[in-house]
Amino acid sequence: MVGKLKPHEVLLLARRRAGDGQARAARRHGVSLYRYRRWETGGELDGIPRPRLGRILTHERCLIARLRAGLTVVQFAWVAGVSRWWLIRMEAGEVPATRLLAAWSRRASRGRPTSSKRGRRST
Repeated sequence: MVGKLKPHEVLLLARRRAGDGQARAARRHGVSLYRYRRWETGGELDGIPRPRLGRILTHERCLIARLRAGLTVVQFAWVAGVSRWWLIRMEAGEVPATRLLAAWSRRASRGRPTSSKRGRRST
């Protein structure tokens, strides 16, 4: 589902594991919130911290896959057949990500729906 992580994805996962918001993470790294956001979205890589994560967990792989696919929480919740609230909880690792894995499996077997069509395939 997800290959090697990019530096900005590692930074995102490290922040989420620490339970920090972007503002707190920016203060911890001694940069502005604007710069931290550019780091985390991949818009800037100069000076980006490179934390070590260890093993990437299933729910983290699902989050990275959704972000790489360009799908919003609402769009992928529709694809997975869950509410936005449940999707957020699954991507946070608070509940098992079984439904997300099933949705990614279905998506891979049918082809990639476009993000602008709320998860429906283009014709």
